[in-house]
Amino acid sequence: QKYAFHIFGHHIKAHKAKGIALPANVKPSVLKCTTHEDPLVTSVSLEAIEAVCEQGDDEAVMACVHCLRDGSASVCETACRVVAHTAVRGDSRAVAAVTPLLISPMGYVRLAAITSLEKIGTIGDAKLLQAVMLRLSDKEVFVRREAVVGIQALAERGDPTAVGALVLGLEDADERIRGACIDGLALIGAKGDNVAIWALTNRFNTEARNLRRSAIKALGELVESNDPEAIESLLYALEDSDEGVKQAGVAAITHAVEKGDDFTIRRILATRCMSDDRKVRAVALQAVEAIALPGDHRVIEGMLVS
Repeated sequence: QKYAFHIFGHHIKAHKAKGIALPANVKPSVLKCTTHEDPLVTSVSLEAIEAVCEQGDDEAVMACVHCLRDGSASVCETACRVVAHTAVRGDSRAVAAVTPLLISPMGYVRLAAITSLEKIGTIGDAKLLQAVMLRLSDKEVFVRREAVVGIQALAERGDPTAVGALVLGLEDADERIRGACIDGLALIGAKGDNVAIWALTNRFNTEARNLRRSAIKALGELVESNDPEAIESLLYALEDSDEGVKQAGVAAITHAVEKGDDFTIRRILATRCMSDDRKVRAVALQAVEAIALPGDHRVIEGMLVS
């Protein structure tokens, strides 16, 4: 019987992929099987829902909700994946059914719940966001990584609580999670956010070169051109030992600073272009050329000095 249900599910998906219309009695049969006592049959039936029901189908959503509340761990994991495709964003029934699974004893269920909420949760929902942020302290690395993605998906830009959570995530022992938090700050941090800027600047001396590059790129998204202290944090990248970080610094400065910005040009010429390190002088001059207006004589002067 279990094997037959597997074949049944594959046939339904194959029909949909080929654009072949399904008989009218298929949908009721699939929905009925989601209440089967065997978890495997239920899971296969849930997967078939994607093929026989459109997004927003009320019966499909309620079938998933029922499984999320009463199913085994494997059924709940499948239902999380399926409801993410059948429910529309903001469906309170689906969100209410998935959210409790964030504290499931099974790591793979917690992961599926976060992934599902990324698609169906209401952006800016403070209560939901808080529940996802708590998973940043999850014992499983893969759950913590997905929690960072979930925060990016559900937080509004500039949300101080979400920014604070990602800043704390920069201290995670896993390098990939720290990298995801850096990227997340670039996406949801507001321009001029001093908390995020300070946290990213502090990564310069503690991270591997690939994360230093990411931190510089993120700073380029957050720094305001009229903030001298923040601009100075970008200039540190020009002195980095890694050439890739230096180039990331040039790109970030070009992105953050307005063309012809007098303060930044003078600051680079007075400091980095006077460095004893030939490579620092070269990349500093490259930065000046990138932001100077055509005909700015200071570029030529910088070449002569360098």
